[in-house]
Parts: sequence; C-alpha cells; structure tokens
Amino acid sequence: DDVCLQAIAASCEELVELASSRCPRITSKGVSAIAQGCLKLRSMALVRSSVGRKGVQDIAKYCKNLRFLDLSECENALGLRCLAKPHKDGTIPCPMLQQLNV
Repeated sequence: DDVCLQAIAASCEELVELASSRCPRITSKGVSAIAQGCLKLRSMALVRSSVGRKGVQDIAKYCKNLRFLDLSECENALGLRCLAKPHKDGTIPCPMLQQLNV
C-alpha cells in the first residue's frame, strides 16, 4: 500500500524496478513518493492499482530514466497525455520510455 511505497521511496534510492499487481490500496500518494524518491527507476508495473492523475503526473515529472511503464487495468489512471506532452520548461517527460501498457 502507500505506506510501504513511501518507506521504499525513503530508503531505496537505487531502486531500478518496481512491480506490483492487484494492489488497489496503492494510490497516487505512494506512486508520487516512489517517483520523487527513486530517480533511477527504469521499470514500473502497477497493474490493477488505484494510481490517479497526480501519480501519473509525478511519474512524467520525475522518472527521467523510466523505460517501461505498465498501468494496465488501472481504472483511475487519468492524464496519460502528460507522459507525451513537454513540460512548461521544454523538457520531455520520461524521455527514455520505450514501452507503455495501459
């Protein structure tokens, strides 16, 4: 759940892969913590989680090394456009992203 993700974000700065399936108690709060705390993340699978718009926005903002993102069966994952739309400062969100599952 979000408390676990916040703890991981605070203590696992070198994390490069995170996979979670069927954890509806994972929301944008936990995902945002991971996005901001685990900047080396290359792969994130959050299948059937409750990540929402804020979580997706923070993935786009902070996960510069992300190559794989799986948000399949996430009914609340809104705002996917922010993964492709350049930020106001002109930087590209998730410039390394190669695979996106929704």
